[in-house]
Amino acid sequence: PYQFTKQRVTEEAINASDLLLFTKDYYYYEAETGCLFFFYYTNPMSPTENAIDLIFCPEPDNGGPAITDNDGGDTSTGGNVGPSGGGGGSPNSDDPSNNDNPYGDGPQGGGDSTGNANPNTDNSNNTDPPQEGDNFDNPNSPVAVLPTFDEIFIDQEFKDNPCLKSVYDAMGKAKKFKEYLSNFEPEFSVAHLRFKYDENFKDNKEPQNWGALAITEPPLGNQDIVANYNIHITFNGDTNLDASIHNKPKLVIAVAFIHEMIHAEVFRKMLSAAQQGHLNANQYTTQDRIDYINSLRNNFPGIYDYYVERWKPNWGHEQMAQHYISIITNALKEYDDNQHTQEQYEAIAWLGLEGTIAWNNLTQVERDNIHQTRTNFIDNDTNKCN
Repeated sequence: PYQFTKQRVTEEAINASDLLLFTKDYYYYEAETGCLFFFYYTNPMSPTENAIDLIFCPEPDNGGPAITDNDGGDTSTGGNVGPSGGGGGSPNSDDPSNNDNPYGDGPQGGGDSTGNANPNTDNSNNTDPPQEGDNFDNPNSPVAVLPTFDEIFIDQEFKDNPCLKSVYDAMGKAKKFKEYLSNFEPEFSVAHLRFKYDENFKDNKEPQNWGALAITEPPLGNQDIVANYNIHITFNGDTNLDASIHNKPKLVIAVAFIHEMIHAEVFRKMLSAAQQGHLNANQYTTQDRIDYINSLRNNFPGIYDYYVERWKPNWGHEQMAQHYISIITNALKEYDDNQHTQEQYEAIAWLGLEGTIAWNNLTQVERDNIHQTRTNFIDNDTNKCN
């Protein structure tokens, strides 16, 4: 069962919407109207639950016909039409009194590539769906009207910090970091990811986050802080705070990158499950909350387990400590080409995750060894950000 929504969609509406799951394999171009549709699964776990959204139709005065049904209304044959976007919970932060963890992170929110076409080719009578060879920039192409979406943004202040930017670039060698980052590219993303650097971190963030090297903030329904369908990763550049990136080993900054990317990936999945654009369940209807929790349980059982069944204020860190230490460790090894010992990588990987159940399940000797190994590394490493 599919559902067609035949409504006029302006470019402004596209930019304001969440129709961002663009995958060329699922475009459908209707030659008669000049309109572009997008086919997608409304439930990724069920290939029989599908929908087709109208992406764009040319204005009649630009040579394209208006779209109407015979009765002027919508045509529906079942299924659901809607974006893949946001969902639930209020932010909670780690205990700032944990002095053993000066590099923790903050909020735990409840957590084109196109082919080349011959520019002289006349596509005006092209009746085929867009293919890899279609050029989106060619005005003769049937999809030339489609705007380009950039899902990953890097603020200028971030780019202007050479040390931070160099660590970010080098993290491209880490397979998991690159994988998580690619999930925010236009073909897959349900959210924008923004990297930020804040020299006024103390003034701009809540006191419970002043001890964080970086924080990841999901949208929580307040457009002035984080807009819907956006996720921010902000690095602490405030020299008035001990936890700022200044005078920290690059490997410690690297662990902040992969740590925060894991949070961002979890929030991205939660946004996909909730389909609201933000993660503040207090602003949902009762049915929205039910649908959101059911979607988490069906599509992301690992998140559901920690966020619902075993909920704690730091549930994101509980999940990360139990399941991601080896992923973080391997990402660090790939980042700097195995220049350090396994023990050093593992000790750095635990930053921000102490006080969790997984941490407390370690023996006292194991915890002491991690502390000592990490302290020695931070004190003696000379490859630091100034």
